[in-house]
Amino acid sequence: MKRTTALLGSAVMVAATMLATLPAAANAAPLTHDQQLALVPPAVTAAGLRDDQLSVWYLDEGNTLHVGLTSYTTQQAEALVDRLGTDTVITQEDQPEAAIGHAPKSSAAAKQLLNPSAGARASATPASGTPSTGGVPGGLTVGPYEPFLTVPTYPGGVRIIRDAGDEIVWCSTTALWGGKMLFAGHCGPNGAKWQQGYYDNGTIASSGSAGTASSVHWEANNPDVALLSGGNGFDKGVYLNGDKGNVTYAHIAGAAVSAIGATICTDGTTTGYVCNAKVNMVNGCTNMTEEGKTVHECGIDSANNPNAIVTRPGDSGGPVLAPSTGGKFLVTGTISAESNGGHTVYYSNANRIKQILGTSVTVG
Repeated sequence: MKRTTALLGSAVMVAATMLATLPAAANAAPLTHDQQLALVPPAVTAAGLRDDQLSVWYLDEGNTLHVGLTSYTTQQAEALVDRLGTDTVITQEDQPEAAIGHAPKSSAAAKQLLNPSAGARASATPASGTPSTGGVPGGLTVGPYEPFLTVPTYPGGVRIIRDAGDEIVWCSTTALWGGKMLFAGHCGPNGAKWQQGYYDNGTIASSGSAGTASSVHWEANNPDVALLSGGNGFDKGVYLNGDKGNVTYAHIAGAAVSAIGATICTDGTTTGYVCNAKVNMVNGCTNMTEEGKTVHECGIDSANNPNAIVTRPGDSGGPVLAPSTGGKFLVTGTISAESNGGHTVYYSNANRIKQILGTSVTVG
């Protein structure tokens, strides 16, 4: 996230008049993490700001509330601090945009079901990849990833695509989660049917069915998650996507929550496998836009890499990973959105995914 702290001096740290929703009695139970974050949207409106000026909001490790706004005046910032408390930090933040890929369709798209054994660029069971010291799988170069077809069963880290009527939509998959394939909820509604493949010059190239969407969540302060089931089945591993469609297969050791200051790797099927983004928000909320629609999502982490683009359209649903022992990886989340020209990634927090889906990543 781009950090531009409001230059309000002592004016920001004025005496606070808390909202009536805060507990008035001295012995009232303290607000929970989620209750504190829930105060922010109504406070933004009460301070004379529009909801679409609210970008991100979260509590840091010291329980200081951070509120990111796309734009604001000194008067609006002071009014917001009055309502939320003197230790509230106001910053300028770009609004996150969903990292979904889509293209308008002027006519019915042709569908070409290619023979996976002939069209695939990767085996379903290649050797496990070992990251090099630069954070890139051995033998691969970071760069734009070209869509490819793969042999069922499908691991995480592959592109999925669907015909959405007036447009073609594509996303990425995360990893096997409780026996089903995890991806991003904003990619499509419950019941949407997906193919593994890609869209090129009016043609959907597909290696087969990637299943049907269920357990879709992404609005109303939820994390951005969904599951795929059925189709040609799924594999326990994840493809680490390199340049020119080259992939390295990686095994999953489990799931873990990101820590502030830690570095993570993103693995969307547009940008590919990119590491060294530093985590700067854990279990926060975003006001994400997707094709003109703005929604509140919570249970979201973010990380920034000023030296590399980590997320582009089409990466939604891709895995966020942290290296583990023995060349395996931990899943720390699933890609949701991007900002700051693709240098900042927003992703659903692994613990919040477990809570809302009731399951965890499949190890293997």
